[in-house]
Amino acid sequence: MLKRIHEGHLGMQMAKQRARESVYWPKMNQQIDCAIQSCSTCQKHRNSQSKETLMCHSVPENPFDKIGADLFSFGNQTYLLMVDYTTKYFECNLLRETTSASAITSMKTTPKQLERSPAELLMGRKLRTLLPTVYNKIVRPTSVTHAHQQKQASYYNNHTKDLKQLQQLQFVHYRNQRTWEPAQVLQRLGARSYLIKTKNGTYRRNRRDLRETTETFDLSRPDPFEFDVQLPQSATPSTTYATLSTQTESQNSSDQQAETTESAHVTEPPVTNETHNTTMQCTRSDRVVKPPQKLTL
Repeated sequence: MLKRIHEGHLGMQMAKQRARESVYWPKMNQQIDCAIQSCSTCQKHRNSQSKETLMCHSVPENPFDKIGADLFSFGNQTYLLMVDYTTKYFECNLLRETTSASAITSMKTTPKQLERSPAELLMGRKLRTLLPTVYNKIVRPTSVTHAHQQKQASYYNNHTKDLKQLQQLQFVHYRNQRTWEPAQVLQRLGARSYLIKTKNGTYRRNRRDLRETTETFDLSRPDPFEFDVQLPQSATPSTTYATLSTQTESQNSSDQQAETTESAHVTEPPVTNETHNTTMQCTRSDRVVKPPQKLTL
């Protein structure tokens, strides 16, 4: 009965509504939920999971207590970019000659989304520029950064939820482009990062790309070098060729005898009346009129 209810691979709510119209038994809803969750086709083509809540990094109290560094290439050259977590002040090193030096210098004194420039947050005061400015009191960058961080988190967390932590050796489905494929959790590498085992090897995936399941899978990879092929013996080709030639000759002789006997029994085809085509009636569209055959006594 569960297979008939879930015949069209409907969702949980639609399957329950379809079942309530005609049947009922104790714990029917729970059994329908388990049947749909164990369906491999439904699990493979499910929608993506919702976004998780935003994980904000800790804001240091003093400038350059915590920095982020990364390499990037531009104009066939490699550069090192360093950014301060507190003030968002960045430094680009290992540059001897470049045409973007003036642009980087001007960006240091340009206000960002925090309504303060990186240089102002770092030094606690406004720097001198070619434009006339008004020097205010010392700026406290920590309070400004915390307020902006909380505001971003509140907007981002409107339609999010935290997913359950996965256990080691737990069977899951991982997101593979548009489908969900079977996998097994090997190790937890970070807050939301896991090392999983699949049929194609091991991968590192985010928690959002992993979905829990009640199924168990066999993820063993087949050995591509195992073949079960039986090679023919080397001493038999000459004998087999001789036997094949004799068989073909006997078949040809038997076919010739059959043709001669059939030709002897062939009867001449009946002679048709050539004037039959002249008596046929045709319509305007040149279709032949075929009158029905009536019983004549």
